[in-house]
Amino acid sequence: MGTILRLLVFIPMCAVIASSSGEPLKKASDQLPPDELWVCTIFGGTGPLDNVPKVLSRRTVGNDIFVKIKNTGSTTLQYYSVGSHHIQLFQEVDIFGRWEMACWDICGMGKETFFLEPEQTVELRVRFWDSNNRERMLGHFTEQGSWCAGMVVLATEP
Repeated sequence: MGTILRLLVFIPMCAVIASSSGEPLKKASDQLPPDELWVCTIFGGTGPLDNVPKVLSRRTVGNDIFVKIKNTGSTTLQYYSVGSHHIQLFQEVDIFGRWEMACWDICGMGKETFFLEPEQTVELRVRFWDSNNRERMLGHFTEQGSWCAGMVVLATEP
């Protein structure tokens, strides 16, 4: 019993020592592509998105990030949400310098498909979910009438 108690005290202490060793924790690059597990586990069977929407701007108001997206291609893009100014969100967390798939807004209640026509712009509202880990939020877009789909990084915590 004493050994187990010592281990329970020792293991968290090692974590504190390791995280306070003076070396900065490696931070995942904002430029890294989305985790490949999204395609393998959720979006299997889709081809790459040729018409990737462009993020024009981001602005923060309170806890919300407003992300302006433009369809700069020639095909209509689709996204799934409860309203045209929202989007189904996919969360990745920074784990030792890598972005890893975490959670997504899986509930389909009241959601429908919205369309982003060529040259059209929309401002989407995004909110971070996890206060304990650095995270980034992604949106999923498909090209109308095709199996081409892809994820776009909408917002990243500093």
